[in-house]
Amino acid sequence: MKKIKIIGWDKVGWSIDKDHSNLEYFLSKIGSIKLTESYLTANVYFFVWHDQVFHPKYIFVRLMRFIFKNKKIIAWITNDITKNNKFISK
Repeated sequence: MKKIKIIGWDKVGWSIDKDHSNLEYFLSKIGSIKLTESYLTANVYFFVWHDQVFHPKYIFVRLMRFIFKNKKIIAWITNDITKNNKFISK
């Protein structure tokens, strides 16, 4: 069973909040997935906005991905990234 930690919202009711709640709803309907609030037990970190992956606040998430090889990062892209050199797909 995959344990997913959803990361990202701005708590003011904008689209990122709706993306978070919609993702939470649909993932909760999949039997092989468990949503978790724990960064340590999560197998997958799902960022609802890809820019947050690079925020210094989440450096530990990127570090955990390299320390624990079974952890993955998924970042949702809702804007044009063609000119963003920070985005690297692996």
